[in-house]
Amino acid sequence: MLPGMIQTPVLVLGFVLLTLVMGCDRGSQIADTPTPDVKVAATTDVPITNTPTPQPTETLRAVSPVRTSIATLVPTSTPLPTPTPIPTPADTPTQVPAIVGTVIFQPSLEPIVQHISIESAVSYGSGATVDGPPVDLLLDLFLPDTGGLGLRPLAVYIHRGAFVVGSRAGPGFYKEAAQRGWVVASIDYRLRDDNPLPGPRMQKMLDALGGPSSSALYRSVVAAVEDTLTALDYLLDRAEELYIDPDRIVLIGASAGAVTALNVAYTADTFGIDRPDIAAVVDLWGSIPESFGEESTMDPRESPLFIIHGTEDTVVTFDRALNLVKGAESAGIPYEFHPQKGAGHGFGQISLGTDTTADGRSLESAVFEFLDRVLY
Repeated sequence: MLPGMIQTPVLVLGFVLLTLVMGCDRGSQIADTPTPDVKVAATTDVPITNTPTPQPTETLRAVSPVRTSIATLVPTSTPLPTPTPIPTPADTPTQVPAIVGTVIFQPSLEPIVQHISIESAVSYGSGATVDGPPVDLLLDLFLPDTGGLGLRPLAVYIHRGAFVVGSRAGPGFYKEAAQRGWVVASIDYRLRDDNPLPGPRMQKMLDALGGPSSSALYRSVVAAVEDTLTALDYLLDRAEELYIDPDRIVLIGASAGAVTALNVAYTADTFGIDRPDIAAVVDLWGSIPESFGEESTMDPRESPLFIIHGTEDTVVTFDRALNLVKGAESAGIPYEFHPQKGAGHGFGQISLGTDTTADGRSLESAVFEFLDRVLY
């Protein structure tokens, strides 16, 4: 498949061809508008498959001994009003209060943060292309007012879109984290139509998909990993300024974004690519490409994994989620797996706010409870 060969009218067909060859994300919701008329069957009769979480000494990254305490946001006894909408990015100043002492902030399990500053369209780097100027890589940064209570965890959200469409500002799952006290970055990355050219450090990964002569779509899969790593470098460079805890970095991805998050956390090291430690991954209906080794790339002591996947997903089929479960179990990685019975692919079919786990919790609540457990 040659660069530029896939056009918008045959987008879905082209992405299916991609998955037939490399076994990765077979086309997230192409449009940013969720499918409105799909009924999702109840999930209560689908069990959660969990491996017992090992003792913290076996699974959690060590906390630096200079950090002396954990600070949390405590809800008042009076019920809080519904969180106000996140403010418009324009003219929103970035204000991070000074932290007193060396403490770690522990986010709330509920969306109780009322004030969030936004840095919009921040340039975090640039990405090379085959036949044009570099692409300016942008992110939106959400900075909750946590009262200077300590170093905050960082969530990096990677959007859906089949490596063809989508943006950092589209529908996703990132503002929910900021409302609980997480620093959140929602990032753009190079897509197929950018005709990306991954850099030298990505050569081995690119070779697994056919090398420099591979299609622009395949190169975008690798470029997305490179751009996520560039974003992580940028954010860690600002960690002191933004009071980010470098030991608690979480990747959240949907569809193509989930493929990218999984590739960063579990396959980059397979190809000799350096990356910062990832404390956990939230996988929303993604997979690891078969060309990259799929579940065999998951090693002991790598990132805990939270998986949501529809049992009737025809884009990234359900067996791909089962392979991730198998990989996590083989490596002894803490994980939670929440299959959604009767659901297909994407936010139009699975609602994290209203759909539930087998024990009746919202999927949104389950995500943050899992992260709280494995990070703190």
